This record gives sequence, C-alpha cells and structure tokens, in this order.
Amino acid sequence: MKQHDSTSGPVSKSTMELVSSLSLAFGVLGCSALVAKWALFRKRSSLPPGPSLLTVLRDLFKAGFSNSAHAQFEQWTRRYGEVFSVSLPGQTVVVLNSVRVIRDLFSGTYKHITNDRPPSFVGKYMFRGCGITFSSSGKYWRKLRQLFHSSINMHVDGGKTIEQTLRSEMVTTVRDIKCEAETGNVQLQEIISKYLMNVLHILLTGESPAPGSNNIAMMRELDDHLNRSLSIDQEAVLVNLPFLRHLPNSYGRRWKRTEALRAQLTKLFFTDYKVNFRSGNGVIDKFLEEASKEDSPVTKDDVLALIFELVAAGYVTSKSTLLGMMLTVLHRPDIQQRLQKEIDEVIGDRVPCLNDHDNIPYFDALLFEMMRYTSQLPLGLPHMVREEIDYEGWRIPKESLLLPNLYYMNHDPSVWEDPWLFRPERFLEEDGSLVSPLSEARQRFVQFGVGKRSCPGQNFARSRIFMFIATVFQQFEFLPPDDEPLPSFNPADWEPGLILMPEYVHCKVRCRKTGGTG
Repeated sequence: MKQHDSTSGPVSKSTMELVSSLSLAFGVLGCSALVAKWALFRKRSSLPPGPSLLTVLRDLFKAGFSNSAHAQFEQWTRRYGEVFSVSLPGQTVVVLNSVRVIRDLFSGTYKHITNDRPPSFVGKYMFRGCGITFSSSGKYWRKLRQLFHSSINMHVDGGKTIEQTLRSEMVTTVRDIKCEAETGNVQLQEIISKYLMNVLHILLTGESPAPGSNNIAMMRELDDHLNRSLSIDQEAVLVNLPFLRHLPNSYGRRWKRTEALRAQLTKLFFTDYKVNFRSGNGVIDKFLEEASKEDSPVTKDDVLALIFELVAAGYVTSKSTLLGMMLTVLHRPDIQQRLQKEIDEVIGDRVPCLNDHDNIPYFDALLFEMMRYTSQLPLGLPHMVREEIDYEGWRIPKESLLLPNLYYMNHDPSVWEDPWLFRPERFLEEDGSLVSPLSEARQRFVQFGVGKRSCPGQNFARSRIFMFIATVFQQFEFLPPDDEPLPSFNPADWEPGLILMPEYVHCKVRCRKTGGTG
C-alpha cells in the first residue's frame, strides 16, 4: 500500500488557514475602506447642517421677516456653527457666520464663482438688471464698477472739489441747526437728510437743487421705498410672486409709487438732462460721456441704474451711520467730550478740511465701533454660486445663495470681547492712534464688504461723514431733549429694512466757544 507523506496534511491545512486569515484581514480592510469612502462621500455630498423646512417657515414667519429675522439667524448660528444651510423650495441659502469663511469664499480660492448676484425683484424691475449692485460679475461688470468708482471721486461743480462742496453744504447745515436750536429741539434726521441729499444732487449734476424744486423730496422718497423693498420680507415674497405688484395691496401700492418716482427721476436726471448735456460738470455727465462712445458697452439702462444706485447707496447708509453716531453721543456724553477734545486740538477755530481726518483717530474708531455695534446691514447682500463647490467637506450647490451674517459676526463673543459693550477703544492703540488696517480688529471688521463686491463708494461716504461730524462737534454741544426720551440705541428696536436705523433723533443744541464755520 502506498504511504502518504506525513507532512502533507498538516502543511496544507496550515497554508489554508493562513490564506483564510489573510483573506479575512484583507476583506475587513477592504470593507473598512469602502465604508470610510462611502461615509466621506456622504459627508462631502451633504449640504451644511441647518433647520428643517418646517422650522424655517415657522420661525421666520414668527420673526415676521422684519428686522428680527437676523436675530433668528443668530439663534441658528449658535446651534449649527460657522456655516449652515436653509433649504427652501427651489432654493438653497447657505449662511456664513465668520469672517474666516467670508474671506475664504469671497476673496480666496472660490472668488471667481462666488461673486454673482441672485435674481432680485428690485434688481429686475427697478434697475432692469443693469448697474453694479444687482448684476453678475465679469468684464462688463468691472467696466461699470470702474466707471462708477472713478466718477464719484472726480471734481464737481465746474472745477470745485468734493471738499469744497462739503464745506459749502456744512455752512448751510450749521445755519439750519442754529435756527432750529433757537425755537426748541433740533430734528437731526431732517438736518442730516438735507445735507446728504444736497451733496448727492451736486455730485450728480454739478449744481445745487433749484429753489422750490422737489428734486430732493423725490430722491428721499425713492430711497425710503427701496430700503423697505429690499428687506427680506419684501424680496422673499415679490421675487417669487412678482404679480403682486399689480394688485391693490401693500406690495402693489408701494411698487406703484416706486415706479412713479422712478419715472419722474428718469425724466429729471436723464431725459431732460441730456438736452443740456455739458460734459464734465457732474457724475451724470461722466456716465453720459461714456455711454456716447461708439465702442462703449454702457447703455441708457446702465446710466439710469448707476444714477439710482448712487442715490440709494449714497443716502440711506450714510444717513443710518450719522444718525447712529449722533444717537451714540447723546447716550454717551463721555464720547462726545473725547471727540471734541481731539477736534479742538487738531482743528481749533479754523474750518475743517478732509486732511484733518488722518489726525483725528477717535473719529474712525467711533465710526467703526458704531458700525460694528449697530450692524446697519445685518445680513449683508446675498451672493450666488456660479457652479457647485465643495467647501470643507460640505456641498454648496450651483446657484445657492451665500448670505453673510454680519449681525452675528459683529457680536460673536468668541471674536469680540463684551460684544454688546460700546467701546471705540477697540480700534485704537494704547497711544491713541488708529489700529493698522492689518490689525486683528480691522481684519475682523467687514461691514464695508470683502473682495470684489466691497463698497466702491466707502471713501466718499467716509469723507461726507467726517466733514459733518468734525464741523458740528466743533460748533455745538449736543444734549438729550428735556421733554421726550431718547430713542433706543439697541438696533433691534430700529426701523426695519435692508438698512437698520433709528426712526428719529431729537436733541437740544448749545453753541460752543470754538468754531470756524457759519
């Protein structure tokens, strides 16, 4: 009988066991890799976390889509973190809640696909899809922005500089304050509105408004309508149900009046203005001059849009800023005293000039802190994603809205110490100088925007605000009224709209010993 190899059985069995063990190990590793890959894919293909649709509809309805909507967004931020999404039927909104994320998306790697604008009711029907605020970025958009930026920094009024225009208007403003102070409380909202609109009119046309004209009244009313129409509640409804503008309801009545004002100002600043076209005197002349070139892409609708953008952006934000600053000093007399001390030391009795700005650092510190604290533009202007992106493991679909939550960022306790304490010294060095633009405090301050969509008129706005503040605090002391309480300094109590602002600011005024304007 044939003998079997005594080692063949055991060797074969050990080999099989080894092979089985290795196979099992590799199988486990393979399955683990697949599971990990699936989990990673699932996470990377998911939207950022956020509230359910039912929660969104319930809570935003409760908030009334008014100026308390940003407070609801703040609550969601505390729950979901730096980035969260709100999924609405047919639309994804991704809310950005930190400066780091905003800088990443708007001025970093993704800047070429994150700086478009979403469809807007006001953009479509008021601005006809033109201009720089509501149109998508690109070569054509850059041309318009360049034209807008260069035009508002040009000389106006037959060779007068912007500084001369501001000085001239402040003479009138000081006279108006003195006249009102003699008869009782001064209504600062009216004083400020008149100053800002007169400067805008001169900037647009090169001339002061004619005596008895209603140009300023129309510009103010249009701006008030646009501020309300651009608020979240109005846009959310009308962008989806535009036919409501034709019905006899609050939407229809507001829009009917807005269209009437648009037609009147079109006639005033375009149709009639072209008859007396005299290149070089005002911003409108620069716009028309560019549009008249054979090879220029600028059209009539672009000129109109740029005019209306200047009227809108050049008024309501500066009005809110000045009202906020004046309300601040009425609540905080110590701030008024420090500001006046610097003005007296730098300017004394002579007429203020724009070069004084750099030597009064407390002005900018006060301005920045006021804008941070009040967050006049609480939710920023939305951006739209041109194509789908993957950001830190989260999927942001094509045509999603990116909404900067400025209100939360300006009051984030992990970023700002005691965020609800009003303290201009946040923006000052120990020696009293203004902190550098590269400092941590300035890098966290993004109220003027980030990247290519940052405010193109911020330097002009700061010039107007500085000339007003320097002149009135050189001339006057502002005190709370005797017969009525001051409005709240809490922005949650301010008027709803795209821009938050106090409805009114009344005060007593006393003349100071120093002062060179008037």
